[in-house]
Amino acid sequence: MTIPIIENSNATLVLHLVNNQIKEYNLTSSELNNFLNWSASGSESFYVFTQQSPEPSYNSIEDYIIKDKIVWLQVKKY
Repeated sequence: MTIPIIENSNATLVLHLVNNQIKEYNLTSSELNNFLNWSASGSESFYVFTQQSPEPSYNSIEDYIIKDKIVWLQVKKY
């Protein structure tokens, strides 16, 4: 599978998971390319998205996305 290289463009990545949960992440082109390469590879079974926490009691929030739980994904470039 050939992964397109996303250059000089930020994007919103939308993931639809098997439990019908939808997750959205605003990513730089570098972060998006890292995720797309991970999703096409046979490497680690999960990917970690780290976000700044909107709540003052937390420093950051980490989402661990399990590869075989992704039903589909969508990339919205801006």
